[in-house]
Amino acid sequence: MLAYFRSQHLNQSWLGALTTILDASAIVMLTSEGELRAAAELSFAMGRHVLVDMARHFQLKPSSMDPPRLSSEQFQEICQAIHDSPLDLDQSRLDFNSLAGLARMYEPYAHALSEYFVIAVPSWRPEDQTRENWRITNLHAAGKPTAVSDPFQDRDGDEK
Repeated sequence: MLAYFRSQHLNQSWLGALTTILDASAIVMLTSEGELRAAAELSFAMGRHVLVDMARHFQLKPSSMDPPRLSSEQFQEICQAIHDSPLDLDQSRLDFNSLAGLARMYEPYAHALSEYFVIAVPSWRPEDQTRENWRITNLHAAGKPTAVSDPFQDRDGDEK
């Protein structure tokens, strides 16, 4: 029953959160060592297991995203963000093919669930800088949809 839960905010969903955790875990797996890497591997395994089990429960077949979520431009932005961050991650160990390979282990399930539940899968990097949801009042949201994150519509509610 919880799988059908909808946030009142367009940019919040359980599927988006789970996919983002898998994205972050994949990056940390490739750029770290020791306990941090082990924690990322465990998070990745558990998150992927949830997506696979949910897709099977709803009898969904994995489906590929076209175009893929991770573009070379986004990969370069990720590399730059890691390079610029104070975190102890080794950006030099991150390569596009390795990251894309890990993504192929869970994205087809996330995409199948996205289509079934009509919930958008987030991009690897934020597309724009929006205000935090708690700062937005009804006056700011006038005329905007208030329920579901729809992967088939843009932010203004127009069909893609």
